[in-house]
Amino acid sequence: MEEKKKDTLLQFVKANKSFSDALMKDKYPDANPYINFELVFIYLNANMELLREYDVETYEFISEMFNNSNYYIEGNFVYIDNLAYSIDSFINLVHKLEGCKHKAIKIPQQLFVESKNNGREIPKRECKVYSFNDYKRFTAYEMSERDLIFQYTNRVDKATKPYIEQVAYNFRRFISFVVTNYFNGQQKKLNNKELLIISSYINLFPLFSYGKDLVEFPYGMFPIPINEIGVAKITFDDQEVLELNRKYKRVQEKVSQLTFQEKFVRDNGYADSQSLSKIRRKIDALENRAMELLYELYETTHYEHIFNPTFLKNVWQSFKGNTIDINTLFHNPVLKIFAIQKGVTNFYCAMHLDVLTKLIDNDIILEVLNSEQKLLLDN
Repeated sequence: MEEKKKDTLLQFVKANKSFSDALMKDKYPDANPYINFELVFIYLNANMELLREYDVETYEFISEMFNNSNYYIEGNFVYIDNLAYSIDSFINLVHKLEGCKHKAIKIPQQLFVESKNNGREIPKRECKVYSFNDYKRFTAYEMSERDLIFQYTNRVDKATKPYIEQVAYNFRRFISFVVTNYFNGQQKKLNNKELLIISSYINLFPLFSYGKDLVEFPYGMFPIPINEIGVAKITFDDQEVLELNRKYKRVQEKVSQLTFQEKFVRDNGYADSQSLSKIRRKIDALENRAMELLYELYETTHYEHIFNPTFLKNVWQSFKGNTIDINTLFHNPVLKIFAIQKGVTNFYCAMHLDVLTKLIDNDIILEVLNSEQKLLLDN
């Protein structure tokens, strides 16, 4: 099973490379069952709530399958627990779910029942008439304000939630539009930039979904152009970084304690100049140590073997969370990419589309996977 999964992983990366290479040459990619399966994944990820409403059992089956990657692909079939499922059956599921979106919405009858006011006079309210253009302008301005608040504070609250929800809604619609038109063979409806975003998404799939427990990927070898990416917030879980953070916080706590002590004795006249100088020297030494730790923390978080996996994992979480804001006003679109967990923004960055497409080097991954395949054959 593991050998077949590793071969499936290899085929995913090969297919992604061919897909990306075609787009870089401004060509429409050839059909491929592995690409089709990845597109099914990103469609279902964007429409999981709809899937749950459509069929709970299918929802649980799909969730288990993608969470545990307990499958492999041969030809046009996916094998799960020795049972074969055609990739076309997954594509049909996509079409069925998309069809559900276009069904007429049934409004409950009680919404049309007039409410009784029990003889009470309805208070008159002052109203103001806006034109439709005014309404659009006010709505856009309000959302742009929420966007700026979130961009500069990364808060998740009443002011920013409408923006976050709108981003997720728009990105889900974008995914559904691209995937369904791709499966329907409607190439003319899809442009190169839209497919490049999809390509960047599926390039992450072998690393952080299917192959996450199969192979140790060399993230540090990826030439990520950090200087071309605006990283406003990133949360590291690397032990080396966490230890440096703990040391910095301990130093800051000691500085706060000594600063309070210095102020107390100064205000109450409990110490002479010699005692105050001694406290001040300790504070200065600790502040110098805090600066050293900050510099060490900055250097450590920029080492490729620490920054790259953390950064890429957060980009993957952003795609999975559908929190990708695509600004198409530019010739080279700008994407705001952020990840939120339990109401807290753990990651926020912005980059141009051409930078996003350079994050994953499939040639490096193929070199590693081919080396592993050779070791398997030698053994």
